[in-house]
Amino acid sequence: MTDDEIILDFVHRLERLSIPYMIVGSFASSVWGRPRATHDTDIVLVAEGPTARSLREVLDPDYYVPERGFEDAIRRRGMVNVIHQKPVWKIDLIFRSDEPFQRTQFDRRLALPFKGATLFVASPEDTILAKLDWSRRGESERQFRDALGIYEVQRGSLDLAYLAHWAASLGVVDLLKQLESQAV
Repeated sequence: MTDDEIILDFVHRLERLSIPYMIVGSFASSVWGRPRATHDTDIVLVAEGPTARSLREVLDPDYYVPERGFEDAIRRRGMVNVIHQKPVWKIDLIFRSDEPFQRTQFDRRLALPFKGATLFVASPEDTILAKLDWSRRGESERQFRDALGIYEVQRGSLDLAYLAHWAASLGVVDLLKQLESQAV
């Protein structure tokens, strides 16, 4: 299977269980900005209790899902690494929290055509904000470059008021200003 086929397979399994999801991270930044190679896929989903546990069963045997890590991620609405086994491909599965930005980001996800299917992807503004937030946390310079690429490609269509509002809320106003000043 190719990376794209793994993403489609995983999403199909989510859809079989009617689990709402949103693809974020480098996949989303490649959709809205400048494509770059990645070694994983980040997916936010809304699932609790029995539905979330059913997902673990639906992924077996093609995906390795650590039982303890999966249960912990459900309980704390956090992240767990799920591994497609052949070929090896990592999916960072994030159980959406009730934090205002995560809820708003999820509500604003966009349905996009992809390889004959439809994928739900974080909006360009929300991807910029999430990347700036990761950059603020010191995750890597790559996060800022991804946000800059989206800003430069999508500049004419971005909701700047939305960006300013959530940048203040997330504490990334300085990074948004830096991004705006560096954009070409």
